[in-house]
Amino acid sequence: MKKILYILLVMLISAAEIQAIADVDKSGNENVSEVADHLRFNGKELTFDTTERMYYATLPSGLLGGGDYAVKIEYDLKDGFDGLTLKIDSIAASADSVTVLKDVTCAKPYLLTMADSAGNVRAEAKVQFTFMPIVEVSVDTVCNSETFTTGSWRVICADDAEPDTTVIAAFRYRGNFAQFFPKKSYAVKLRDEKGKSVDRSYFGLRSDNNWILDAMASDATCMRNRVATDLWNEFAARPYYFSKEEMALTGTRGRMVEVFLNGRYNGIYCMTEKLDRKQLKLKKYKEKKQDDDDKDDDKDKKDGDNKRNEKEEGDDVGGKGEVHGLLYKPFDWCYEVLMGHEPYQKTFPRMTPCGFSNTIGLESWSGFEQKYPDFEEEAVEWTPLWNAVNFVATSPNEEFDENVGKYFDMPVVNDYYLFIDLLLATDNHGKNIYYFVYDRKDANCDMISLAPWDLDGVFGARWSGSVEVTKDFTLDLDEYLWNYESGQHTLFYRLMKSSNLNWKEALAKRYAKLRGTVIDGDSLAQRFDTYANLFLKSGADKREEARWGADIWQHTEIAHSVEFSKNWIRGRIAALDKKYGYTVGGVNDAKTDMGLTVKGGKQSIVVESRERRRVNVYAVSGTLVRSVQINAGRTVIDGIAPGVYVVERHKVVVL
Repeated sequence: MKKILYILLVMLISAAEIQAIADVDKSGNENVSEVADHLRFNGKELTFDTTERMYYATLPSGLLGGGDYAVKIEYDLKDGFDGLTLKIDSIAASADSVTVLKDVTCAKPYLLTMADSAGNVRAEAKVQFTFMPIVEVSVDTVCNSETFTTGSWRVICADDAEPDTTVIAAFRYRGNFAQFFPKKSYAVKLRDEKGKSVDRSYFGLRSDNNWILDAMASDATCMRNRVATDLWNEFAARPYYFSKEEMALTGTRGRMVEVFLNGRYNGIYCMTEKLDRKQLKLKKYKEKKQDDDDKDDDKDKKDGDNKRNEKEEGDDVGGKGEVHGLLYKPFDWCYEVLMGHEPYQKTFPRMTPCGFSNTIGLESWSGFEQKYPDFEEEAVEWTPLWNAVNFVATSPNEEFDENVGKYFDMPVVNDYYLFIDLLLATDNHGKNIYYFVYDRKDANCDMISLAPWDLDGVFGARWSGSVEVTKDFTLDLDEYLWNYESGQHTLFYRLMKSSNLNWKEALAKRYAKLRGTVIDGDSLAQRFDTYANLFLKSGADKREEARWGADIWQHTEIAHSVEFSKNWIRGRIAALDKKYGYTVGGVNDAKTDMGLTVKGGKQSIVVESRERRRVNVYAVSGTLVRSVQINAGRTVIDGIAPGVYVVERHKVVVL
C-alpha cells in the first residue's frame, strides 16, 4: 500500500518540481542557472549545457599560449535572490571591477559559487573554458535534408567585438553520405522576422546570410577538409578573370567551433562560407528592364500585330533576363560528369553528350545542377557546360590539343590536378568540383574554371573515412581511380595522353615551383598541428570523443589520426618528388625560392618577395599567428609580439 501511495505521489509532482530537484547540486545548493540570468564574461553571455548542467565560455585566442585572463563578470539575479554575490574559484567577482584569473586554462572547469551576505553558499555551478568560438543552434527535431526548418542561432567569440546576438535562422541537413552519420552537418540561412535574408559577418569572414556547419563526421581528424581547403586557397592559380576581381576566392574560409544543439553539446564543427557566386565574384544575372518591355510594345504596335506572347531571341523558356556568370556542380557519376566515359569503363566512345533544355525550373542536366543563376526565378543556361563536355568527349586529338585552352582555364586545371594528386583526393575527380563561367558577355566568354569541394577523402583517407587502401602513400592517382573509383576524368586523361601538349612537363615545372613553397612536408604537418593544438588546449578533442565515440568509430582517437595524416603527407610528397623528377636541394629547389627573404624587426616581420603570394607566420609551438596576403616587393607585418617565429621555413627573431 505504501509503495502504491509513493508511486501516486511521484506522479503528482509537476515537471517544474522535477526540474527544480535536478537543479539542486549534490552539495544541496541550487544551480547558478536557477539563481541568475544572462551570466556574461566581458559582455559575452555564457552557454549553458542543460545535460551536463555546466556553463561554457570562450577565451581570447591570444591566451592559447598561456597567460592571465582579465574578465568582467556580469549577471542578472532572479527575483528572490537579491544580495547574492558571485565568486569564481574563490575569487570574488564584482560587476564594477575586473577579475583576473591567473594562468587561465581549459584543462579543468572552474567553480562558480553564489553566496549571501553571511557567506552561505546558495548556488553552485561549473564553467568550462574553450579557445574555440561557440555556436548555439536551436531547431526543431523535424529538421531534414529537403526543406529548411526555422530556429535560431548565436555565435559567441571572445575575439569578436560585436555583440553575440541570437538571430533567426533556418537549418537543413547537408551532404549525401554524411547524412548517414548521427552527427549532422547543416546548411544555415539567416533571416528576419518576415523571412527575408539577413547578412552577418563572423570571424572577419564575408558578410552573408548563408553559412555551413560542417560536422566532418566521416573524418577521423575532424580537420582534413579545412586543412585541404586552406592549402588550395594558398597555392592554386587565380582564375582567368582575377585581374578584374582581385577579391575572388575559389575556396571557402572557415573557423573551427564547438556547437551546442538545443542546449546539449554536439561537438567540433567547422563553420565556413559557401562556395557560390559571391565567393567567386561571378557577374550577376540582370533582370530584363521595364523600358525594354516598353520598346517591345512600341515595336509590336508599329508592326500592326501583337507579338508579346511570342518567343523572341534571348527571351525563351530559359529566362527573360541577361545571363552573365554561371556556376555548376555535379551530383552524380555519369558519362557527362566524367566528360567522355561511363563510370568504371575505360572506353571512350567519342559520343555526343545528351541534349539539354534551358527551361526555367529545371535545376539539373545529366548529373549536373545549376547553382547560379537561380534556376526557378532567374534563368537556366547549360550551353557553356554542354559545349565544354562535348569538346572533351568528342573532339579529335588535334582539335583538342589546339583548343583546350579556349574552353578551360588551364593554369587552374593544372593546379587542380596536382592538388588532387598530392592529396590522393578520392572523390574530387568528377564529383565535388565546381565549374564556373565569369561573364558570358566578357571577352573570354564561356571559358570554364574550376574549384574543389568537400575534401574529406584526402590525406590518406577515402571519402567513406576508410584508410585500408589509401594508407599507401605511393599509390598512383590515375591507377587508383581506375582500380577503386569510377575512373579518371576524361579531361585529365586526354591531357596526359596528348603527344603535343607536353602536359607532364608542365606539371613537373609547376610542381617544382609549388614544392619550394606550399608543398612542404613540415609546413603541411604544421597545419594539422595548429588545429590539433587548438583542440587539445581547448579540451574539445576529448569532448568530441565523449560525445560521439560510441556512435562514430573514427572519432575515438583524434590525436592518433592526426599523426597518421602528418606521416602520410610526408611520405606522399617523397613519392611525388620521384614522379615529377624533383630533387631536394638540387637545381629545381633553387629555382623555386621565389626570391623570398624574411627578417625580424621590432615587433614586426619584414618580407620581400618577387611575387604576390600568401605567407603564414607560425610561433615555434606550431600555432598559426598570422596569415597575410603580400604583394611583390617589401611588406612589413606589424603587431608581432617579441619571440621566435617561422615564416615559410625561415626562422626569424622579433624584438
